[in-house]
Amino acid sequence: MAIARTARPTLTGALTAGIAYGSLAFTGFRGFRQFGEFGGIGMVLCWILTYSYGPALIVFWERLRPPRPRERASSGRPRSIVRAAAWLLGARRGAFGFVAVALVLAIWRLAPLIRDPFEYDFSKLRNQESRTHGVGDLYVRVGRIFPQDLAPVGVALVPVPSDAPAYARALLAKDCADGLSRAGDPRSRDLQSLTRECARRVTAGEPTGGLLSAVATVYDYLPTEQVAKLAVIEDIRRLLSDRTIELSSPEERKQIEEWTPPLNLRVLALADLPEAIVRRFREVDGTVGRLALIFPIRVWANWDGHSLIRLSEVLKGVHLPNGAIVDAAGQPSLFAAMLRSIGHDGPIATGIAFAGVVLVVVILFRRFRIVVLLLSSLTLGILWMGGVGAAMGLKLNFLNFVVLPITLGIGVDYAVNIFARLEKEGPAGRARALVETGSAVALCSTTTIIGYSSLLISSNGALRSFGKLADIGEVACLLAALVVAPAVVYRRSPPAPRARSLPTDAAGL
Repeated sequence: MAIARTARPTLTGALTAGIAYGSLAFTGFRGFRQFGEFGGIGMVLCWILTYSYGPALIVFWERLRPPRPRERASSGRPRSIVRAAAWLLGARRGAFGFVAVALVLAIWRLAPLIRDPFEYDFSKLRNQESRTHGVGDLYVRVGRIFPQDLAPVGVALVPVPSDAPAYARALLAKDCADGLSRAGDPRSRDLQSLTRECARRVTAGEPTGGLLSAVATVYDYLPTEQVAKLAVIEDIRRLLSDRTIELSSPEERKQIEEWTPPLNLRVLALADLPEAIVRRFREVDGTVGRLALIFPIRVWANWDGHSLIRLSEVLKGVHLPNGAIVDAAGQPSLFAAMLRSIGHDGPIATGIAFAGVVLVVVILFRRFRIVVLLLSSLTLGILWMGGVGAAMGLKLNFLNFVVLPITLGIGVDYAVNIFARLEKEGPAGRARALVETGSAVALCSTTTIIGYSSLLISSNGALRSFGKLADIGEVACLLAALVVAPAVVYRRSPPAPRARSLPTDAAGL
């Protein structure tokens, strides 16, 4: 009887949660896909093992230790809870008033966030201990002393080593053009004038006005224009070897000998560079010269998502004079890809999760009224979650955006169990049914909240935001189910049981 009456509500919860996790498998980011695949499979397997292995385990345990008959508690506390549940069942107007006011407040707080839902302040997603200990301020103070960051912000791999110097000039020129355009420089209106000005600044080594300070290649450590310089040195050597030098005094000839360039001067190659320099630009296969290290200016908004996206666009698609196109990889490219993944994959995953939840609820319950009530309760909980999150200053980032599809799958489970139990009971037994089923549902939600809350002790801001938003979603969906279900159930006795009747929850058995 327990298995028969609880299979459908719990199967609904397992399937909707599995679909919610599985919706992440349709995202383009590999980490989210694997997260969704493991979560979706785990939800379904847990339900299968519960209903196959669980009963056998219970019977086996009762053979070892036979259960004692339980007596219903006679203290005043259960009666007070039942009276509170009865009051909740009778206070339909108050419940609907509370729902309406809370919904308006949630939409009011959520509306501005819809226009800009993503978190671009990455300092909130990093290690929060570094913020509290003043490391961020120290970073800015040091940046005023050193004009260039000590670590590269990106790395490029050019087709052949000889392309590295041209790539460095092209990237700095592109960064300069981007900086002047964003600053509103008058030259930015004329592409040719902008190109000439940026080329001049790069050649003269002047500040470009962009986010990059230098592009280091192994050729930076070799002398420039070596052939022309050797020609000048050869002219010096020829002049100093003129026969008229013999007319000079011994002191003058000694000084001339010191000025005479040595005969072993030659064009220096990469093989002549010290190992301490070469190892920074050597690939695994031993190739030297194709790597270009990209350095930003020392003080820049590396915590600002907008700046990271801007820099990622600069590092992408640099055109070389020979027609080759080179992309660079680095921190800006990674974070920009994550933000683009959220913007593209987030709505897809959420839409798939919601469609899957609707499909499962319709297939398992079929009755239009019950389907509408279940989805209304779920939607209300999601809107409350968004409103409270907006009030707390939470925005979507590359980690917590998965909370939305997951909450869609898990949150509907609470309304499913409460609605199913109350629809099965008559008016006289609904108060106790609400207490019994509500307590079981609250227990399930509490265990989930405890799991999410473990993320709140993390020093990583992104993990904390995941735990906060997930906890808010759990409480909101549970509260919506406990308030909406008693307010909308029939006051009259339910109709006579049909062949396909709604199941009751396990907690009421």
